Amino acid sequence: MRKNYESGDLMVGTIDTWLLYNLSVEKNHFTDVTNASRTFLMDINTLKYSEKLLKHFDLDPSILPQIKPNSFNFGTLDMKTLLGSKSAKFVDASSCPNLTGTTTL
Repeated sequence: MRKNYESGDLMVGTIDTWLLYNLSVEKNHFTDVTNASRTFLMDINTLKYSEKLLKHFDLDPSILPQIKPNSFNFGTLDMKTLLGSKSAKFVDASSCPNLTGTTTL
């Protein structure tokens, strides 16, 4: 893994990132804010990765998925909403007027 990291050939993320990358035609390396917060690398005030923590752990931010809002077109599978399972229970379905279905993995 160190060799891949040093050569710039490494991407990391949570399970949602892996699924999105492998299921989207575009090979998007994205995550939503709920899943990014689970890494403990995201600053919850800015919704961006903490530069202080990235520096502390000597992490290049390019290996991390881009943080996107929950309501975002995540790829060609028409995945317009992505939520972590624990966070999803707090979202009112009426706030997602185009919701056509849900999947829990």
